[in-house]
Amino acid sequence: MKFIEASTISEERFREYLSEWYGANEKIVPMSTDISNKGFNAWREETIAFRNEKTVPDWFVRSETYFLCEDNGYILGSANIRYALNDKLLMSGGHIGYGIRPSERSKGYAFIILKLALDKLASNGIKKALLTVARSNRDSRNVIRKAHGILENSYEKDGDVIERYWISL
Repeated sequence: MKFIEASTISEERFREYLSEWYGANEKIVPMSTDISNKGFNAWREETIAFRNEKTVPDWFVRSETYFLCEDNGYILGSANIRYALNDKLLMSGGHIGYGIRPSERSKGYAFIILKLALDKLASNGIKKALLTVARSNRDSRNVIRKAHGILENSYEKDGDVIERYWISL
């Protein structure tokens, strides 16, 4: 397995990955991998722009998207790693958003992706990582707790309860 930056992902493998999400009629997570409103090349350029403090849009923070892949390029899941928090991310989103393709869930990949993303944050000087999750997402809550996430608080949003966890790095 390898954890690779989005700008190096193969278009063919990426489209294959997305088609599984679309086929399952699920919201693609993290949002940074959803290209439904843009082409592949525009998406790739956007992910590159988000990596640099000087080119990231004003409404967001410096971030990188990574994919967990098998050695043959098959994408298992992805993570969006945010190196700062704005007001919106502080409430919902946090430092890391991650998702596993539907056919690869319950195999331990979410924990692997989370640990690799936490390592990226730590190597960029982040001391504590915020992760938020809907209370209804039991599997993701369990992954965050397994990674030593400490629940700070929760609040209601759009009919669901959002929990906010901190992980010391």
